[in-house]
Amino acid sequence: MDNKIKGYILGAVGGAAYGLNPLFAVPLYQSGMDASSVVFFRYVTAVVLVGLLAKYKGHSLRIGRKAVLVAFFLGIMVVGSSLALFHSYNYMDVGIASTILYVYPVMVAAILALFYNERLSVRTGFCIFLAMLGIAVLYVDEDGARLDALGTVLALLSALTYAIYMVCINKSRLRKVPMPVVTFYILLSGLVVYVPLCIGGFRLSPLTSVWQVVLIFCIALFPTVVSFVCTATAVLKIGSTPASILGSLEPATAVVIGILVFDEKVTLRTFIGMLLVLVAVLVIILKKENK
Repeated sequence: MDNKIKGYILGAVGGAAYGLNPLFAVPLYQSGMDASSVVFFRYVTAVVLVGLLAKYKGHSLRIGRKAVLVAFFLGIMVVGSSLALFHSYNYMDVGIASTILYVYPVMVAAILALFYNERLSVRTGFCIFLAMLGIAVLYVDEDGARLDALGTVLALLSALTYAIYMVCINKSRLRKVPMPVVTFYILLSGLVVYVPLCIGGFRLSPLTSVWQVVLIFCIALFPTVVSFVCTATAVLKIGSTPASILGSLEPATAVVIGILVFDEKVTLRTFIGMLLVLVAVLVIILKKENK
């Protein structure tokens, strides 16, 4: 199979896989687990899985000290993004939360302009405005009832921390390290950061059934290992712009799951809000592709 075709397939799989988060997270909440416990078990399992993948591919897990420090920082960003997103599911529909998360490419553009002297064009500024307008439309439903403010803030925080992760992984020495190895250290570092939270405050919900174990395995495998590795590999094969466009399958997948599995309703206002966000993101990405 042609390398580019493989890249497009992997990009689509990576984007859709991350959109599967609510499919496994929400049933875990309903079974009595909290978001912090879900994230903890997710990362423990994912570290083991991606470590086995790296070994299977013949990659050495030895990287330099500076690379480990970078991975440690990125691990904080990834865990922070996961925690914020998972907690947001407790306050709003999963489709809307996932759509708000997808403003991260717009945030990436803003971060690059502010900290890396990349010019923020009029078009990019307009896209940021369009995305924020979309979120504002999502914030109020057809009956005039507002989405929970905390849930909205958490979804935006998840987008911001993921945007920081995307910028740093592209600008750091980790871009030369094999993707399974990078993913292993990012997840491991995030887990190391997470352990003090377990010791210092929150109470870990135990896994009490086979069904919970299956769900944890699935959330570690599909939205974590498969999504991270497939997306990163797609970037190497077809470039970051096409891979990012394929990432739009992420909120679309979450919305479909919300409708089909969790009986969530998509009103006209919700549809318009999601459309505004996705248009803003695609315009920014397509603009970069045309450069």
